[in-house]
Amino acid sequence: MPISKFKFDGVLLGQGAYGTVTRARHKETSQWFAMKQINFNAASLALISNELAILAQNKCPYLLKAAYAMIHNHKLVLATTYAKGGDLGVKIKKYLDQKKHFSETRIWLYLKQLAQAICYLHQHNIMHRDIKPSNILLWKRHHILLGDFGVAQMLRGDELRKTSVGTPYYMSPEMVDLCKYGLGSDMWSLGCVLYELMALHPPFASARNMQHLRQRILYTPYPPLKDKLLYSKKLREHVSLLLQRREKNRINAQQLCRRLGIQINQHQPCDIQRISPPKTEKEWEDMILRYWPQIHTAPHRFSFRRWWKVSRP
Repeated sequence: MPISKFKFDGVLLGQGAYGTVTRARHKETSQWFAMKQINFNAASLALISNELAILAQNKCPYLLKAAYAMIHNHKLVLATTYAKGGDLGVKIKKYLDQKKHFSETRIWLYLKQLAQAICYLHQHNIMHRDIKPSNILLWKRHHILLGDFGVAQMLRGDELRKTSVGTPYYMSPEMVDLCKYGLGSDMWSLGCVLYELMALHPPFASARNMQHLRQRILYTPYPPLKDKLLYSKKLREHVSLLLQRREKNRINAQQLCRRLGIQINQHQPCDIQRISPPKTEKEWEDMILRYWPQIHTAPHRFSFRRWWKVSRP
């Protein structure tokens, strides 16, 4: 897929250590995409293999997907779904400035979608490691997408990790304490997001510095929600279930889905396979053709209802 098929309008959607995200419109379909451009260097390519595996292969309606991929100017370019509603972090800040609150119905809806997205990842032994409002995209009306798999980690069995990554306000106690951590760390982050949807700030936002934040996360109970009349006891209980300091006491993704009345396929087939990072640009091109074969010839618009099956060698 040549980059000439897209028209960039100069709108910068995001920028990070490994590249930029800009907006572009497909000339033939007039559909907007968020174009993530990743520099070809050792640091970025070591992480992008996991992100690419998830973007290319996941079949969850609440996870971000990539419709196209290409090489341009020695950069890997991924055309992902464009969320015109922005991200949840911006929405929360807007509500805070306007002194508004999310309705309980809206929060339940977001929680159910996030629970399904995280459960899907965890069923594939994938830990997101950076769940926060700015990584939750407002795609369509009341429909959200969990994105940014740049630090996601594919685990083997009951494998644990010790690397400290993510955003401090949403880090679990075990991650902050530099202990080994597992999938439960994502559930703590989800609890922080749920708390923020009700309070319009993270649980430990009052911390003065990093050291104080660490102490608060490790030893201090999260501050009680001030306006208890605004949200039901049942909704507030879910915060408590997620923000359990000891990981083994924390509710997991499948348990959360069951509590929310969501049916889970216990024998979910493995959709997401590991991708070994290619070493040369030619190997990257070959891999792109494998996972996005002839995708540009499809006359219909990209949608989650009809996601192309991954072709495997």
